[in-house]
Amino acid sequence: MTVDVVAAPFGAIMLDCLVPLTQPVLDALAPPYTLPKTNTGITLFGRYFENLTSAEVALILGHPARFGLIGIGESRANGYVPSASQGAQDGAREVAKRKALGLPAGGAIVWDAEGMGGTAADATASGDAYAQQVQAAGDQCIAYVGDSVPLTPGGLYALLETLYWHSLSNVQQVATADYAMLQAYPTQLLDLGAAGVRAFDVSLIYRDKRSRAPMMYRASA
Repeated sequence: MTVDVVAAPFGAIMLDCLVPLTQPVLDALAPPYTLPKTNTGITLFGRYFENLTSAEVALILGHPARFGLIGIGESRANGYVPSASQGAQDGAREVAKRKALGLPAGGAIVWDAEGMGGTAADATASGDAYAQQVQAAGDQCIAYVGDSVPLTPGGLYALLETLYWHSLSNVQQVATADYAMLQAYPTQLLDLGAAGVRAFDVSLIYRDKRSRAPMMYRASA
């Protein structure tokens, strides 16, 4: 299977989850499935690199629905104090995992910035070091701006991260650029029939104020 890196479509819905996806779950979420109380189907998935396997990548990208995929880095335990060395270590780990999965350069890798302690300087050091590792490998770095990130709008925009993903938490805006992804509402329990009930977070993909888009993996047509 040949994999391309393409811009996630404007208005697309992304589901993210920690639990691996299976063939029955993907089949249940394929067209004509739509999110409850909407007329909108699923375009892509966000999956955490910590338990993503090559077999699951093949299931997602090889599905006839041509689902897209974005990789999410593993966050540290709540209250951790970020640093440049920690950010570099985490960024390098996620790049190595992307390569091990056989995914091409250029797709999004998400810095999961939530639950941190420390100061604004600590957060900046961590985020910049993470982004340096990701971007040096030719990948796009997205900051998931979660709870307790101690940065102002200007501080967020000054990060080396390319794009920003608005969490469900009450967080700062991003100066100049704003957000390109928005977590839409609390975790949803979706009844997928024979595939069971599965928990997903739901995000909307759009564009930031500089017309930049998240880049996803998708099988070639």
